[in-house]
Amino acid sequence: MCSSILTRSTMRRSFAIFAIFALVSIAIPSSSRAEGFFDLYGGGVFGRSAQIDHQFFGDPTMFPRPAPMSATKSLNFSSSWSAGGRIGYWFEPLPWLGAAIDISYFEQKGSDAEIDLIPMSLLVMLRYPMMTSESFPKGRLQPYVGVGPSLYYSHTSVDFAPPFQNVNHGSLFGDVGLDLRVGTLWQISKMLGIFLEYRFTHVTLDYKKKACVPRTFAEALGLVCVFAENPPEVIVSTTQTTLDTHHMLVGVRF
Repeated sequence: MCSSILTRSTMRRSFAIFAIFALVSIAIPSSSRAEGFFDLYGGGVFGRSAQIDHQFFGDPTMFPRPAPMSATKSLNFSSSWSAGGRIGYWFEPLPWLGAAIDISYFEQKGSDAEIDLIPMSLLVMLRYPMMTSESFPKGRLQPYVGVGPSLYYSHTSVDFAPPFQNVNHGSLFGDVGLDLRVGTLWQISKMLGIFLEYRFTHVTLDYKKKACVPRTFAEALGLVCVFAENPPEVIVSTTQTTLDTHHMLVGVRF
């Protein structure tokens, strides 16, 4: 448990440091040092099968507390769709190097599960200019890659067998994942381009449901669960799954 918490904490600190760097780089544009771009894209999502684990630790208000229960379910996802946008810059001193902020939506659906995801990604971008000319000094054809961390908003609904039935969880940008892009841009004009892109996303969704439980009779009389800034909480249930998802996208660059 401690190593898991440390890992998630370290990932979030790394994301915060990367975010500050990317936001400073992108939010202070200068025509003399950067070439800006804005992308819109959409396409298909092809999710692998996954396993979701649910643990219920018993009602903490009951005495004695019931024994924990657990369930595991295999999920088989059907093909779905994705859409998103990206804004970024190529840096003039190093025109092959760029940074971008990307936000998108996609979903994973199976017969007994539905997972909605909104990742916000911070990407380091690399490109290789090809077919350069006076009209297209940075290349009319530009293969590129991008990689970086993502923060995920998610909502998960899974229908387990009794006694759990339907389990619902949500997380507001609480999970950190990986975002990898490989694509090729064709510059139609200086102001317009089209691109084809492969995207791979990886994330572990780790939900925890907590409940406030007064430790003493005095805390119960004092309504500690209502008025305390840090009420005493215990974990009632956990739900966890790891998603590896493939995307094939087509987009427009402005």
